[in-house]
Amino acid sequence: MKPIRSFFYLFIILAGFLLVSRFLIDPIKNEQFSKQDSIPGFVSDSALIIAPDIFADSISVFSSVQASKPIKTTDEAPICYPSGDSTALNSFFDKMVAAQSSTEPARILYFGDSQLEGDRVTGAIRSRFQEVFGGGGSGFLTPDLLYSTSRSVNIERSDNWSYLTLKDFNGAQENNSILFHSASLEAGEKGWFKLKHLGGKSAAQRFSVMKVFYQATDSLSLEVKQDQKTVYSGKLPGHPSIRALNFKFTDNPTSVEFIFQSKETLQLTAFSLENQNGIQVDNIALRGQVAPPLSRSNMQSLRETIRLINPSLCIWQFGVNLVPYPRDNYDYYRELLINEIWLLKQLMPDVPVLLVGLSDMAKKENGKMISYPNIQAIKKAQLEAAQLCHCVYWDLEAFMGGPGSMIKWVESDPRLGQKDYIHFTEKGAQYVGEHLADLLLNEYQYYQKTKDTE
Repeated sequence: MKPIRSFFYLFIILAGFLLVSRFLIDPIKNEQFSKQDSIPGFVSDSALIIAPDIFADSISVFSSVQASKPIKTTDEAPICYPSGDSTALNSFFDKMVAAQSSTEPARILYFGDSQLEGDRVTGAIRSRFQEVFGGGGSGFLTPDLLYSTSRSVNIERSDNWSYLTLKDFNGAQENNSILFHSASLEAGEKGWFKLKHLGGKSAAQRFSVMKVFYQATDSLSLEVKQDQKTVYSGKLPGHPSIRALNFKFTDNPTSVEFIFQSKETLQLTAFSLENQNGIQVDNIALRGQVAPPLSRSNMQSLRETIRLINPSLCIWQFGVNLVPYPRDNYDYYRELLINEIWLLKQLMPDVPVLLVGLSDMAKKENGKMISYPNIQAIKKAQLEAAQLCHCVYWDLEAFMGGPGSMIKWVESDPRLGQKDYIHFTEKGAQYVGEHLADLLLNEYQYYQKTKDTE
């Protein structure tokens, strides 16, 4: 068979596979979505191209674009584009520029495993981007603060809230929250939440907008207290879909309390602290997960939330939970990633996705610390999924220094890796976050330069 004809047949088969896989995933119906609610008068005083060597062990199937004047040296592990499509991040770059004078921020949703807990990695990225493009606030907060996604905010609540977390989402119970954590109040009960220790000197601690995402099928009463003073009291209509209450402040409060009473069950899916413009980076830490479990979620609820927040970029960083349990191959993980990414692209079809590859990890064997031998196979599965789903990719392990690098990070001074040889220290996470932010800023610089010369 001639090479051209062989390639044509291969392309048809792969295209057919992708088309079928999309229809196997729960389709999302084209429905009307709720608009964001603002409390009246409440302003307080204060395209897929398959490369022939797609399954090669290296990342040579990608090409990268380097900035002419990089902010930092990034040659070791550059941002890599799918099938050489260096335009994959352009929509994000355009929104970054527009966000400086917009009425809403350019939002980065950063999903990850326990490497992100305590706002690690994301905190450094947020700080870097808000330095350049403005913005404020720490972004999304889960109602339970289970994994301390923010180090500055403290959340208290009445005892009659029940919580839904990842372990609760099964065939009988679907997730409605973009954070995969929510709080539920039974019909007729009165319950409260109080956000304390708000405000501070850093941009992430300063915000002008607080949002509450919720779902209530019937009307509810709401009282809002700012620094113990009632600033709003009234009734809100019920709605079966996700809604967002939008509270604007002229000055940072130190505490805000919400007192709810609903005729039917009320579900709070997220809080958010943000500004009306600039850059917003959300930390969505999902301990124990290998990908965001979108397939266990109510897709309509998630899509309504996406509609309300209008994200500009989505980043995934997973894989450490696979490493301690070696397998002969990780084809199943590649397929899992492909399915979850296709679900993500149904939720936000025009938003670019960046997959951060698995970091290095080490274990003790025969009295000596060595890198896990299955890391390369897991990275290969991640790379293949990124290529097939037209995602941007960054090789975190290569940035760290390749196999054995976590051992060096643990032994370095200052120490960059924790003594479990899995997680980064605060300084290590900051180093990773700042480097990834600088890589993206490099690409932005190059995009702006080429755009100016057109």
